[in-house]
Amino acid sequence: MQFPEDAERFRDALTAIVQTLKSKNPNLHLLYVSSRTYGGYALRNGSQEPWAYEGGFAYKWMIEQWEEGQTPGDPWVAWGPYLWANGATPRSDGLAWELEDYIPSDQMHPNASSTAKVSAMLSQFFKTDPTARSWYTTSGE
Repeated sequence: MQFPEDAERFRDALTAIVQTLKSKNPNLHLLYVSSRTYGGYALRNGSQEPWAYEGGFAYKWMIEQWEEGQTPGDPWVAWGPYLWANGATPRSDGLAWELEDYIPSDQMHPNASSTAKVSAMLSQFFKTDPTARSWYTTSGE
């Protein structure tokens, strides 16, 4: 991976995806994006480190670019939960990704227990983020 060129190409692809979502879903008003989990254990090329980490910049830049060029009717695009952590080295919030967290056949995709881990992170985000909790929780608080 060549940084930042590959991340810029990925940003452009993400922008195209958002535009497609908008055209196919005219009632789309908000969209949360998250980068992927750690890719350092992956057995095949294409989504290993540092690509998985550097791909986070593509999301960041896409959000910034989308905000700058937003027109009426565009969905609001923002960060969802940040899923990347540096493998087994815990982040400040304790998130880490062990080899055992991945499907053995490719060591890239989260296994069932890690899918639950990601689901819990998504749920926690939607319950606590000020822009999401009003429509995600029953009380809106």
